[in-house]
Amino acid sequence: MKKKTKSALGNITVILLFSVNNIIVLLFCMTLAAGISTVLLHLKFIPSDFYIHPYAPFIFALLVGITLAVITAFIYQRIMRRYLAVPVKALRQLASGNFKAEIDFGNLPVPNEYAELADAFNETARELSSIEMMRSDFINNFSHEFKTPIVSIQGFAKQLQRQNIPEEQRREYIQIIIAETGSLSRLSSNILNLSRLETQTILTGTTAYNLAEQLRGTVLLLQNKWEEKNIEPELNLDELQIKGNRELLAEVWMNLTDNAVKFSPEGGKLRIFLYAEQENAVVKIQDSGCGISEESAKHVFEKFYQADTSRTVEGNGLGLAVAARIVELHGGNITVESTVGKGSIFTVKLPLQ
Repeated sequence: MKKKTKSALGNITVILLFSVNNIIVLLFCMTLAAGISTVLLHLKFIPSDFYIHPYAPFIFALLVGITLAVITAFIYQRIMRRYLAVPVKALRQLASGNFKAEIDFGNLPVPNEYAELADAFNETARELSSIEMMRSDFINNFSHEFKTPIVSIQGFAKQLQRQNIPEEQRREYIQIIIAETGSLSRLSSNILNLSRLETQTILTGTTAYNLAEQLRGTVLLLQNKWEEKNIEPELNLDELQIKGNRELLAEVWMNLTDNAVKFSPEGGKLRIFLYAEQENAVVKIQDSGCGISEESAKHVFEKFYQADTSRTVEGNGLGLAVAARIVELHGGNITVESTVGKGSIFTVKLPLQ
C-alpha cells in the first residue's frame, strides 16, 4: 500500500508540475500576444474597428497564446528528447556491463544541471570500471596463489610414491610439501582476516597499552630471521600509550617488520622509530632493501599486489592490505616512501590515547 501511495503521489506531483509549467507558458504567450496586438493597434497596423466584440482582444490573445504555447511545448519537448537521449543511451550501456560508457552531449549547449549529471555519471562509471578490474585481478591472483602450492604438493606427493627414492630426497620433498601447505594455510587465513576486516565497521576489543613495549616484543619474535641475515635492529622508541585492539595491531607490526627483514640484504639495516606528532603516535619502520618503484608504491596496499613479479620472495600480497585495513579501523593511516636500491620506510600514524 505504501509503494502504491508513493507512486500515486509521485504521478500527481509530476502532473501538477507539468500543468504549472504549461500554465506559465500559456500566460506568457497570452501576455506576449496581447502586448503585440496592442502595439500593432497603436501603430495602426490593425484597424481600430478590427475588434467587433468587447472580448475580441482577449479571445485573440488567447488563441495566439495557445498557438504559441503549443509550438513552444513542441519545441521544448524535442529539445528535451535530444538531451535525455544521451544519458538514457549511456545508462543502458552501463546496465549491459559496458563500464566505459559515458555521457557526452557533444556540441549541445548544456545547462549546469545536465553538466553535473554527466560528470556524476562518468565518475560513477569510472569507479565501477575500476572495481570490475580489481575484481578480475583478485580472481586471477587468487587462482594463481591457490593453484601453485596445490600443483607443487601434488607433484612432490607423486614423487614420494616411488619405491626407490633416496631418503635424503624423501625428506626434502616432505619439507617442500610442509612449506607449501603452510603457504596455503597463510593464504586462507589472510583472506579470511581481510574479508572479516573489510566488513567490520566498528573496532572492538580496544584497550590502552604501551606501544613501545609491543614493538620491542615484535622485534624479539622475529629474532631468528634477522639474526640469520646478520641484521642488528636499531630501535628509537618513545614510551607512548595508545588505545586500540592489541591483537590486530600486533599483525600490523609483525607484517611490516617481517617485510623489512625479508627484503633487506645480508648485514642490512632495520630501524624502528616511535614518537608523538601532534595528536598521533607515529611508527616508522625502515629497511635497507631493494626498494620499490614509484608506480609500485601506489599499489602496495592493494589485495594480492606484489612488487616482486618474479615471486622469488615468499608472500601472497595480502599482508599489507590487511595491515592497511587494521590501521584504517583504528582511525589512522599508513604510507610508504621508497627509493629503488636504497630501501623503504613505512609510516603508520595512530591517534594517541
